[in-house]
Amino acid sequence: MRFRKVFIALALTLAVGAGANLSAPAYAASASGIGGSHPLQAQAGSSSSHASRHGHTPNDNWWLCSSANPTSCDNTDPHLTNCDVNKQFVASADDPDSYYGAYWQTQLYYSPTCHTVWSRLFLRTGPDGCVNCQLIVKVGPNSLQVGAQGQSIDSGAYTNQWYIPCGGSSTASSSIWTQYYGTLTYTFDWYPGC
Repeated sequence: MRFRKVFIALALTLAVGAGANLSAPAYAASASGIGGSHPLQAQAGSSSSHASRHGHTPNDNWWLCSSANPTSCDNTDPHLTNCDVNKQFVASADDPDSYYGAYWQTQLYYSPTCHTVWSRLFLRTGPDGCVNCQLIVKVGPNSLQVGAQGQSIDSGAYTNQWYIPCGGSSTASSSIWTQYYGTLTYTFDWYPGC
């Protein structure tokens, strides 16, 4: 036990002396909370030169949004996770009436890489700024939104994304909602046919 403590202290001293970034988690547990990467690993994303006690290279980025772990994409930004790189436009709905002099469209996008959906607001005509609007994406019973009462959201605004399984029973929809007028637009329920 004494040798182990000395070894850990020596390894940490060498890592700091070499300018290692110790702000990353020193020990990342697996998704189940058991096991994980090597406890002496100093930098996330640098596991190629480290092996765990079990002889395999640990996955330091298990918590990042990816097609290998799609539920980790829930409530994340589709642009920051690169899920929007190969996005597909899958549905839209137009506001049939003018709302504060503007006509809006809600758009539903799907990422075949991340298996996620998100909503985007688009101004068809009129002044920008959807007053008191909430842009919503819904997958099954789960929903995410951007905007709130007393605020204005502009054309191009989008929600965070939500995972939708292929071939499952879950459907996705996109809508614009206001407290005073209720639903302005609503796409029909959509599901990935992959």
